Amino acid sequence: MSDSVMEGTMIPPVDTDPYRLVVEVASFMSLAIISLLIITMNTFTIIVIIRTSKLRNVTGYLMISLAIADLGVGIMTAFPLVYATIDDHLTPGACDMIGFLSSVCWVVSVYTLTLLSVDRLIAIVHPLGYHMIVTKQRCFVTIGLTWLMSCILWTLPLANVGSYKYNHEEVSNISLLR
Repeated sequence: MSDSVMEGTMIPPVDTDPYRLVVEVASFMSLAIISLLIITMNTFTIIVIIRTSKLRNVTGYLMISLAIADLGVGIMTAFPLVYATIDDHLTPGACDMIGFLSSVCWVVSVYTLTLLSVDRLIAIVHPLGYHMIVTKQRCFVTIGLTWLMSCILWTLPLANVGSYKYNHEEVSNISLLR
């Protein structure tokens, strides 16, 4: 579509779809509700694990790491999408930072789920040697390395080795906003 030019100002084309506003409001509300649920539930998870002494073990620490990563996903992915439904653009610096932080959180989330699976596998396969194999110190080192490796991996696009790509058409088609 082309915009009309009148006296040096751009006049956007008139939208004739009567349901567009309904779809945009529904999309905005859905994203806002999902964002709030992600933040609320992961915050509660962190608080419960920290306050419950029986949950302060290797599995609990992995769950805290997962909740922090998911909290980051909720903040760095959902809120910018909500903002984009209102303003329709983000600055390049904001896109890079959101791309970096959300990518780090996504990768840490997946790695932590893998670590939880390995933790449970060791508990099942080696029940008598579990506490000698899986220690809190090894857990903290593994969690730290997971976050560090993810940060290093996703710092490369910030250093102009690769890039974070944002395709407006793909996002619009997925989110039904346009």
